[in-house]
Amino acid sequence: MLEAVTVIIAVGERRRKLGVPGEEEFNARGVSYCAPCDAPLFRGKTVAVVGGGVSAAQAALLLAEYASKIYLIHRRDRLRARPHYQKLLSKSGKIEILWNRVVVELRGDKMLREAVIKRVDSGELEKLPVDGIFIEIGAETPVDFFRRVGLELTEDGYVKVNEAMETNIPGIYAAGDCTTAMPRGFKQIQIAAAQEAVAAYSAYNYILRLRG
Repeated sequence: MLEAVTVIIAVGERRRKLGVPGEEEFNARGVSYCAPCDAPLFRGKTVAVVGGGVSAAQAALLLAEYASKIYLIHRRDRLRARPHYQKLLSKSGKIEILWNRVVVELRGDKMLREAVIKRVDSGELEKLPVDGIFIEIGAETPVDFFRRVGLELTEDGYVKVNEAMETNIPGIYAAGDCTTAMPRGFKQIQIAAAQEAVAAYSAYNYILRLRG
């Protein structure tokens, strides 16, 4: 058991996965969970994005700057993304929305080659040739752990912090993807590292105050 005067929580978040055959096999070989990171690798390629929220719309629009064709696969008949994103999607000549479909398997050889998708209304299976697929179905934090600690959270499970990375509990700081300080649509390691530096500085000053 370790004892500390102050603690910095920087546990990040876990991207939700499809949980289908081939997803782990082709991870980093066509399967991606970060469009800002990997979009340039698919210049001139055919790709798919899975999801219907803001992150999926943003990923599809970013990929349209590189890929030649983007399929947006959504399990429902309407998107959750904000109207201005939907307008941009409809104006793009590269993005095609595949409604009422889910991915059931990913196939390939050394690299991803196709996604098997199923219509949710009829159960019909379709093969979709793609060079890459971006999974944008959300992320989750270790909410149970946060609640045991007693941290104040948002409705979707992110730790509330102020500009000094302070939580509601004196001496406990949080930084990075697990907090409200991280921009929801642009989660990058540079931002997390900067926030962790702020948290460390705040923790240092907290210790000095205790000693004073």
